Amino acid sequence: MAEASDSSVEKTVAPIMHEATSADEERRQPVEEERSSEVLIIEVPADMPAKPLKEGVEIVSPNSLSSEQTRSVRGEETPRLERNEELVKEPTLSEEILERIVAQIGGTVIEPADATLPPTPVADVRPKDGGKTSGEEVKALEVTFPEFLQDSVVPLLQYLDKMREKYAISKELGFYVELIRNMMKLKRSVAVKREWESATELPQERAAILEAECAAVKVALKERESQLREKEVECEVLQLNIEKEAGRCAELEETCVGLRASNENVQKKREKKYLEELATVEARRAEEVCIAEELRGKIAEAKTAKELGQEIGGLQIDQIFGGRM
Repeated sequence: MAEASDSSVEKTVAPIMHEATSADEERRQPVEEERSSEVLIIEVPADMPAKPLKEGVEIVSPNSLSSEQTRSVRGEETPRLERNEELVKEPTLSEEILERIVAQIGGTVIEPADATLPPTPVADVRPKDGGKTSGEEVKALEVTFPEFLQDSVVPLLQYLDKMREKYAISKELGFYVELIRNMMKLKRSVAVKREWESATELPQERAAILEAECAAVKVALKERESQLREKEVECEVLQLNIEKEAGRCAELEETCVGLRASNENVQKKREKKYLEELATVEARRAEEVCIAEELRGKIAEAKTAKELGQEIGGLQIDQIFGGRM
């Protein structure tokens, strides 16, 4: 269906209407079709979905009207009158198809009783924002209904009459509804996409920044983990060294205890030996004292005996010398 719509193109032009300023008026898209004796206004709901275009159809916005399609009425009144007479005589299904379109899309047709058309209706072309662009005045676009009917509506109706044989009536009736649905779906999808992109742009940037920060933090954590693992290995080595030193300390304590015991034994032996030697020395001293006393006694006896002998000898001498005298 899309390839067929790309291959053949048929342009349909809608009349230009002033853009509604209020939010309620923006929800509906007015389409005005002017005729020679009356004005038909079709109100189409803005939320009406649409289906893709069928073969040989393309929708062109009113802003894309060329200067050739918007020719002035001046200088061409006579040919237009002739064409109007031919169009009035030529049988078309415009009114019938228009009523079917309105019935399918659920719109309403308003036919003012006193609506009359001037010979040269004028429509103002303004930008979508409702203001002037670069200070220029609003330009007037002169479009007459016969010219619009001859250039756009009549060829479209003739083409649709020819295509009736190719497509079933149900498809033909649903074509316009699907067309409008597709247009509204496309507009809504574009608007939603833009809103989504604008709404997710900042979170995406924030998410990218957070991802970069998380990556940097992960790298720092990995480095910290590697450092902690190195510290853990060093702590394990130190723990093993401490355990070895603790075993050595236990052995040294045991040796110290043994040395203390041996020192105590040696000290006891030395004290015992000293006491024994002291006892023997005292015993010897006592013996020497006894011997000294005995010698003193003997010396005293010897002195007394010598003195007695000397006295005895003196006495004997005295006796001798006394007897001679």
